[in-house]
Amino acid sequence: MMDIQKEYMIDMHGIRKVFFPGKSNEVRALDNTDFSVESGEMVAVMGPSGSGKSTLLHIIAMLDRPTDGSYIFDGTDTSLIRESEMARLRGGRIGIVLQDYGMIQELTALENVEIPLIIAKEKRAAIRRKSLHALEQVGLLEKAQVKASLLSGGEQQRVAIARVIAGDVKLILADEPTGALDSRTTEEIMGILKGLNTKGVTIVVATHNSYVADCCSRRLRIKDGRLFEERIES
Repeated sequence: MMDIQKEYMIDMHGIRKVFFPGKSNEVRALDNTDFSVESGEMVAVMGPSGSGKSTLLHIIAMLDRPTDGSYIFDGTDTSLIRESEMARLRGGRIGIVLQDYGMIQELTALENVEIPLIIAKEKRAAIRRKSLHALEQVGLLEKAQVKASLLSGGEQQRVAIARVIAGDVKLILADEPTGALDSRTTEEIMGILKGLNTKGVTIVVATHNSYVADCCSRRLRIKDGRLFEERIES
């Protein structure tokens, strides 16, 4: 029987990331790491602060290059492309959700959602339509004209998710997306992410929260810059 080749969104082999190489304060954030994620998966990467979770996400997002190793993103070998091409891939296919929400506090929820679409130079009517629809999807349409500074932490995180929804991305990278939220709001945020995953969006979540990890279909633990698969009991 012929093997069916898996379709990987992320395919990393032998990834190393060394900061301050050759110096007394050299740090090996990632050490010979292999990491593959199929299109449509929802994967958790668990580990304490300083374990390499954020470094891994930065490399996946092409915000940083590995010191060594191979990284194929959605069929493109990232070692063979320029920074400008990386930026184009990142802008069109990858959405990033951060623990601190990444809001411009003096702007409204709607204006915060619109920012990436404005940068992408979409037409004004499309920007407004996509942004309002994204806010509706996360249950915040009624807060569209409210400044971010007046929103709760959970509401700001939902705006951050709406911002990536509006961009129609294929991959969402969430770096401790519930780290500053209470348990009820954490459940709400993970419910939104799981809903997006059921629609085919690939999601990688870096977290130290077991509940967040349990919401994912696959869980890995990072230790000393290396990833180890963990079995999730059904």
